[in-house]
Amino acid sequence: MRNIYLSKNRIRQFILSVMLLFSMATVNKISAQVISTDPAPYCTVNSAYAACGSTDYVNTVIFNTLSNINSGCNQAVQPNYSLFAQTTSVTPGQTYTLTVQGSPTKPDGIGVWIDWNRNLDFMDAGDFIYATPGAYGTLGTGTIYTMNVTVPANAVPGITRMRVRGNWQNYFGAAPGGPFIQSYACGTPPSDWNETEDYNITILGGGPSIPPIAGFVYNILTDTVWINCPNIFTNTSNNATNSYWDVLSYSSSINGSYTPYSAVRKCTPQWPGICYIDTTNRNFRWTFPLRGYYKVKLKVTNSFLVGSSLVTGMDSITKIVYVDTPSVKPTASFFSDRRTVGFTDQLNYYDLSLNGPTQWSWWLNPGYIGASTFAGAGLPNSWSPGSTIQNPQLNALDGGNFDVCLMVSNLRGSDTLCKHNYLTVNNGYMMC
Repeated sequence: MRNIYLSKNRIRQFILSVMLLFSMATVNKISAQVISTDPAPYCTVNSAYAACGSTDYVNTVIFNTLSNINSGCNQAVQPNYSLFAQTTSVTPGQTYTLTVQGSPTKPDGIGVWIDWNRNLDFMDAGDFIYATPGAYGTLGTGTIYTMNVTVPANAVPGITRMRVRGNWQNYFGAAPGGPFIQSYACGTPPSDWNETEDYNITILGGGPSIPPIAGFVYNILTDTVWINCPNIFTNTSNNATNSYWDVLSYSSSINGSYTPYSAVRKCTPQWPGICYIDTTNRNFRWTFPLRGYYKVKLKVTNSFLVGSSLVTGMDSITKIVYVDTPSVKPTASFFSDRRTVGFTDQLNYYDLSLNGPTQWSWWLNPGYIGASTFAGAGLPNSWSPGSTIQNPQLNALDGGNFDVCLMVSNLRGSDTLCKHNYLTVNNGYMMC
């Protein structure tokens, strides 16, 4: 009698193949439920040839409880795109199995993307979760690919999009070809026949179910922003997933003619030609160079399901912000998030000075004690990234008690505040 030894991967491949064949015979393609052929609000896709080519397509996608088996070629015309009804829910920090297969009769490569931060694109770090490895001509026919996908701990809760694209032989226009790359999530890759499938999935954790309402803290009657002094606009929007900040225009008088404000901006792929100064931070920090009036705009978005459709909710608000020249010298004030630390610990200092300071200088007194006995000691405490920024970090390398001092200045003068014994650095590690 002949002994047959199968590797775990071969056994798993065999079982999956049997499952797929069984489902084909008994379920009769119950999975192919297309709800849209329009990828909006996500980027459009296309294929080099129509009709998924000669049986080149995405045939099977299984992710957690989402199951789309033996779907075949669903759109016989370009762009060969389908949004399916199948969906699933996943939890940040958890790991799930993803199984994909191209045509069962062709050697197709697969690329998979998930918009973890729900900013309506697939271009962020971590969004590109899988690409079938191998150069052109090296892929197996009808291969089933299985991998583990861990949902990022910081994935944004709510409805988002998963994209799966198939391509003949990993060809991409010329030998030696190669796997999918992140930018191939959109448009027409340099490829032969392909198909694109999208799925709405839910990241658990309480995502929004209604459109956002934009808002930020500033009242022109009571709040004053000072020239050349960084100002932080606090975002108070409700149900917002993403924030986009811009300074639209400037005028020397509130009712005067406003001219476009010049700044470096980042354009957003979901709104071609529309650009913003800050597209990543919830709150907006900005320094205004001239006295006068500025139109500051905040646009917020989210995404949620209405029936089976993924809808983009958005709202915006624009406020006129008055920027003035300080009439008096600043008044120094600050605080720290920690006052007692251990050797090599770090702590943060925050400037609370009034009347528009434009320059800062931090120091400790004494500047150096040299009492630390740990390995690596012998250096003074250091400011990061430097002692002349508004809110620096201190790296504790020198043990002892220190006064912490801050001098702030503007064009009207300067002021200094020293807090006696405000910092203690112990000769020990990891102090809370």
